[in-house]
Amino acid sequence: MEIFDLFKLKKMKANRLIWFAILFVIFLMLLMITKPYWGQQSSVFVNDQLQPMSQQELQNEKLRQDILKLRLENKKISSFLEPFSSYGTLITALVAITGVIVTIWRQIAQQEADRRQRENESLRRLDEKFTSIVANLCSKNEAIQVSAAVSIISFLRPEYEAFHDQVFMVLNANLKLQHSKSLNKLLIKGFEKAIRIQLQSVKKKDKHFELDLSGSNLYRVDLSGLDLSQADIAFSKLRGANLTKTNLYRVKGWK
Repeated sequence: MEIFDLFKLKKMKANRLIWFAILFVIFLMLLMITKPYWGQQSSVFVNDQLQPMSQQELQNEKLRQDILKLRLENKKISSFLEPFSSYGTLITALVAITGVIVTIWRQIAQQEADRRQRENESLRRLDEKFTSIVANLCSKNEAIQVSAAVSIISFLRPEYEAFHDQVFMVLNANLKLQHSKSLNKLLIKGFEKAIRIQLQSVKKKDKHFELDLSGSNLYRVDLSGLDLSQADIAFSKLRGANLTKTNLYRVKGWK
């Protein structure tokens, strides 16, 4: 609101200057119109005061009057051109201000383009890192798999929201495979975080979303308080799972 008032005040000042300039130009025009009349009056007054002169003196006086007339005409021309000189200065100032505004706008546009480029580059590196982690989960080396399971959990942080769906799907798919107990525990730890984030996001968009947990190795998984209604848990290994206050309405495969 303060910025709007400041712009409004500047606009009022600019309007005042414009009106002042218009009035000044009108005054100059009136001055130019009336000046010849003053010059004529002065000439008449001088002529009336002249005493009988010789031929040479008359010629000198006529020459003096012509010079005076030329001076008055030159002065009128200068007075007439003076407002245009002021307008020229104003136009020059406006051009300079416009140039500054264009330069600033270009700098802002360039900064925005650089920012987008940095973001795209950062996202590209994250994509490459995520792809590498997913590939390492399929490695035959258990140490590499464990490292990948730990790394993929870091993509559940809020700043990596764009990867949350992929993390959930990768963890859910890997829990359907046979892994060592240590690796399976890490996958379940990540899955517990991922499913809460996933359900909170998906249920708002699609109330009829059906979760597929069939055939998953979910030993001692914590699913407490979650809405698993209509989920498919057929053949899932849920021994020791925490299902406190879990909504299991119309769950498929539940015995």
